[in-house]
Amino acid sequence: MLAAVAATTQRVLLIDADLEQRTLAAVDGDRGSAGLVDVAVGRRELADVIVRDAETNINMVPFVSPASRRDRPISEADITAAFAQAKRFEMVIVAAIGLNGDPSTRFFAGLVDHIVLVARNDGRDDGAVEDFVTQLGADARKISGGILIGAGTA
Repeated sequence: MLAAVAATTQRVLLIDADLEQRTLAAVDGDRGSAGLVDVAVGRRELADVIVRDAETNINMVPFVSPASRRDRPISEADITAAFAQAKRFEMVIVAAIGLNGDPSTRFFAGLVDHIVLVARNDGRDDGAVEDFVTQLGADARKISGGILIGAGTA
């Protein structure tokens, strides 16, 4: 939803780095034939793997597409170089899950300028946001705000 709101006035790129939930699969049905890892290994250019949703004007790319291929290990420098190709966008949103200690969340936190936390008010883990902020370490200073989903009305 954040990407859709921003896309009304800005060029937005949404990178789906959530390998567990597959955020973009719900939006675009996995139309992409390649992902950011294909850009990282030099197989494709970022402009060639972006899928634009005509309804929302959001440009999307999965971190890994079902058709992604790599013929060598991918380093942090490779991902950083691929991410740098996104500079032509006014806003780049990285959708990532961070509650399981996934190191990619910390990695992307180091690349971005701002972090917006999105948390579900489901009562399962009251300390999840605090734990996540702790996992971010020094990058926690980049937190610009938060969105609480599922909060009841007073």
